[in-house]
Amino acid sequence: MTFSLGYESSQGQGAANNTLLYIDNVRLLKASYERAMQGSGWGTICLPNAALPVEGVTAYTVAGRSDDYRKLFLKEQAAKMEAGIPYVFFSTSNAAAFDLLLNEEAEAPKEGANQLLGTFLPTSKQLADGEFVLYKDEWYKCTTEQSFSVEANQAYLKEYESIPVIASADREMSIHDDGTGIVLVNDNADGIFCN
Repeated sequence: MTFSLGYESSQGQGAANNTLLYIDNVRLLKASYERAMQGSGWGTICLPNAALPVEGVTAYTVAGRSDDYRKLFLKEQAAKMEAGIPYVFFSTSNAAAFDLLLNEEAEAPKEGANQLLGTFLPTSKQLADGEFVLYKDEWYKCTTEQSFSVEANQAYLKEYESIPVIASADREMSIHDDGTGIVLVNDNADGIFCN
């Protein structure tokens, strides 16, 4: 990629000296990804580049679940988010932004901690019976009665039973063993589609 920067200077009356500066092989090492939110709340993210959440956004990995299958426990991601790894995040505002590190890139999504899987652009993912989707700050199990999909750069839980049982972690989220709470989803406000 070549950028051209130019300026004009004069040397004496009526004389002009035009200089054009060329910069070759420039690589942008930092960019950002932003997602609109409906107020503060939870979301999922899976980016092809390593990233750092901006102020007001905290990334988490899945740490475990409760023994009664009603809570999903999350551990705060202290370091940068790895390229291709899916995360759950919490935003304190109506937007979630992440500074991308473009020199660290994954070609395909990788499996995150404890059954959290993600998608990259330009593909959305049709969820199968038994997979879990995050909707309005809670997790719901997809059933054969409805089909759901998540947009690109988001994540879902493959299944719940093999997630280890733990007593607690940094944060917890509710999880439901059916899709009852999302039966009437007909928009993509949360990046979830009901077909």
